[in-house]
Amino acid sequence: VDLKSEGSSTLGARKVWFDESVRRLNSDGRGRLLGAFGPDDRLLVVMETGAYELIKPELSVHFPDDMVFLDKWHRDRALTVVHLDGEKKAVYVKRFVAESSTKTVSFIGEEEGSKMLLFTDHGAPIVKCKAKDLGEQRFSLNEFIAVKGVKARGKRLSTDARAKVVLEDTPDQRPKHHRPKPLKQNPQPRSKPRRRRRRRRPQIPSRLPQTLLQASFKTPFSEPRISS
Repeated sequence: VDLKSEGSSTLGARKVWFDESVRRLNSDGRGRLLGAFGPDDRLLVVMETGAYELIKPELSVHFPDDMVFLDKWHRDRALTVVHLDGEKKAVYVKRFVAESSTKTVSFIGEEEGSKMLLFTDHGAPIVKCKAKDLGEQRFSLNEFIAVKGVKARGKRLSTDARAKVVLEDTPDQRPKHHRPKPLKQNPQPRSKPRRRRRRRRPQIPSRLPQTLLQASFKTPFSEPRISS
């Protein structure tokens, strides 16, 4: 049943959490709070292949195994990706806004060899790049490139196809509830704690064998006989 716009104001927003241990959504407060969702709100799901999807926050949804980012979709939030372009054989930086779509949207090149090296929604990302043509340098990506379209290639960072790019841990000016934690790749389910086995005490039989009972009632001396 599709929700009608007339009822959106009466239904209100529902809070949704993501439990990373089982990779499922819930409304019981388990895991990370993704936010409050109304009928028109969507989740932003980013895959390792360099594509994203906008999906409804239904509790029964199953997420892809290669998901690397999950958060509530914000129409005006800039996203940053560092990717290897298979056609140019070089590393590029692109900042873009996820556009509304009902289909899977690829935001890096689809040529053979194209690969996503880094993705973040950090408000002011700073990366450290180590490459043959650059040596080792730090870049503020907000200053390096402006926000472009989702299909743009971006700005070249290095001509070294083997460049190493790492996101530095810098303060984010956004509120804490707007800073999603990076997802683990294929997290293992939590194992149940092992129960300590109690040592059984040796059981003492409640009824002694008949031979022991007979021996316990024997006196060490024979009773004296009284002669008449």
